[in-house]
Amino acid sequence: MVPSHQSQQGAIRSPSGLNTHSHNPGASQVHTDATEKRSSWAKALVNSLKHKEVRYFFLVSLVLWSAYGSIYTAVPVYLTQLATSPSFIGLTFSTAALVAVAAQPVASRFVENRLKAGSSCNALNLHCVPLIAFAMAIIGLSQWYVYLIFAALLLFTIAEVVFVPGLDTVIGGLPTERVTSVNLRQISSAIGESTGAAMGSLCVKTLATNNASFIYWLTLSIGLLGMFALVRYRGKSL
Repeated sequence: MVPSHQSQQGAIRSPSGLNTHSHNPGASQVHTDATEKRSSWAKALVNSLKHKEVRYFFLVSLVLWSAYGSIYTAVPVYLTQLATSPSFIGLTFSTAALVAVAAQPVASRFVENRLKAGSSCNALNLHCVPLIAFAMAIIGLSQWYVYLIFAALLLFTIAEVVFVPGLDTVIGGLPTERVTSVNLRQISSAIGESTGAAMGSLCVKTLATNNASFIYWLTLSIGLLGMFALVRYRGKSL
């Protein structure tokens, strides 16, 4: 007896109507290509870190973005604990934003003149670290005089308008493919900013129970100055 057409279909198709015995070599090839691309992407990142200049760029970028995330996330929490009003917090960051807009042209000319004079953009970015360290120290001291927060954010904003475009400028001069340099920059900013935000908020909230949030900012300031001295000493070629 010859099987019916329906019986033949049942032998090769699952109840859902999909062919369970078919094989799609095209889909398998796409999966293999995607896996190889991810592997080559990761390998390129690891190989790029063999260069001293790339390692310093990644470290400085990580630290700067960590400070950025910490200030813009933890400072509002800190000011709330100091019993400042929401309008004061809004005024604080609105002032910082206006300063950033006003300072950008001046900072751009400064950076351009320093580069023409022979300075490297990597060195300019690195020198933003002590500025941010002093800003952190002033934030800690603002626990006793809250208006110091304006001076702290002024210092940080000056550093910010230099390092944010400065990190992008460094990318073009790194001894790696541009796509790898961009990936390193994106990874450092993502890790740094998220880590800084989480660490800052957690530490400030935890220390607030003993009215000791200033310890976080002063410790961070000392750590940044130590990191600056270490990188400056170990990376004289920057």
